[in-house]
Amino acid sequence: MYAYDPANRKLDSLPLASLPKAVREQFESSNMLATQIDDYLYVVGGNGETDPGEGDSTFVTHPTLSRGKVPDAIEAITTQNLDRLGGGTILFVEDDFMRSTGGELFGLEDTRFYIVLGHNFEGAYSSNDFSQTYLDSIRIFRLIEDETTLEIDPNSIQYLSDNQPPATSQFHRRDLVVVPRIQVRGEVVGLAIYGGVFTPTEDGMPYLNPIYINGGINPSFEVDENYKQPSNVYSAANVRMYSKEFDLNYTTIIGGMGDKSDVNAADFTKSILTIIRDNQKNVTRDMTNASSLDAFVGSEALFIPKGGVPMYRENFQIIDFDSLPKGSTVLGYMYGGILS
Repeated sequence: MYAYDPANRKLDSLPLASLPKAVREQFESSNMLATQIDDYLYVVGGNGETDPGEGDSTFVTHPTLSRGKVPDAIEAITTQNLDRLGGGTILFVEDDFMRSTGGELFGLEDTRFYIVLGHNFEGAYSSNDFSQTYLDSIRIFRLIEDETTLEIDPNSIQYLSDNQPPATSQFHRRDLVVVPRIQVRGEVVGLAIYGGVFTPTEDGMPYLNPIYINGGINPSFEVDENYKQPSNVYSAANVRMYSKEFDLNYTTIIGGMGDKSDVNAADFTKSILTIIRDNQKNVTRDMTNASSLDAFVGSEALFIPKGGVPMYRENFQIIDFDSLPKGSTVLGYMYGGILS
């Protein structure tokens, strides 16, 4: 576990050895789903090795939901105090409902969590001995939780899907961009799904039509068949902004995969694409930066807003577009991902 102080450029670390096996192996996995709400970081699934070094070791998509208290974890890491990881700092539950990798996780204002797509991948990726099952749905649930308790509410579980077979389903996606969006002028937060791979066809095209998710007691979705995403279709660093004045959502995807000149091949791209969702006109359009990135970066990276940037919804990292000053502004940082 790492804690990075950007002001002082100081990096501290703490071994995972003291954590319970399920949490330790999940934290060592790749492509887990995660979201932070206030002081708590929630982590779902992820693909990684179980029982590493043992004869029966294999790779699985973990059935784990864990919750970490961020301030306590940072203190534990920076002071090298393992005891700070106890007492509810990291809790977990295991349930097959949580098996997803390559999807995204969000908690909306309806107090529900949304596991957005992804797949259950079993076996070593570099071998021929593996299997994968796509979720083909969004899994919705509530938690029963307090400082020392973490449980899945069995009466809250819902599934959202078009219930189509994989060949025609718009939900048969993974490794995609999922962002919170303002779905009613300045008020309700929903989700937008952009891109994702791969359609089950011979050419393996990515998905180009967005899906808009509306939360609430009866969640719903809309597939935008009038807009096709021209590039940047893979999971990548993204910046979210909202203009209340014009009721526009802006999603800027930095690099990743899916080049505008050959989107079918889903090659790495240096492009920066901004997708604009107009709530008033119910239309989606886009623009591509005139300048491109210096390298093929961005895939599987994260965008972290800089402190002090005006936020419209802090918990959802939605920047207040109308409050940005004129001219050039540093919005934040891009962390990790693939350099191709």
